[in-house]
Amino acid sequence: MTHARREELVRVARRFDALVVADDVYDFLSWGTAHSSDSISRPPTRLVDIDRVLDGGPQDLFGNVVSNGSFSKLIGPGCRVGWAEGTDSFIHGLSQA
Repeated sequence: MTHARREELVRVARRFDALVVADDVYDFLSWGTAHSSDSISRPPTRLVDIDRVLDGGPQDLFGNVVSNGSFSKLIGPGCRVGWAEGTDSFIHGLSQA
């Protein structure tokens, strides 16, 4: 997904007060394809990072994007380690569940 398309997705989520759960496990892996017109291949900007800064940042304390990450697929399928990343208020609320 291009950067412009990712920004539009965050704007749509904000407009409809929706939560986007981004499975970012593979975002930092390179498959030999350039992600931009530059000669240097860079990983795409994650949706959670776009939500942090787009149009001055989240419209409320919780934001509209949460990212999940995992070492399970990177280190080994038997190792179940993961995390969630979002705004401070969203993560605090998630930790209370």
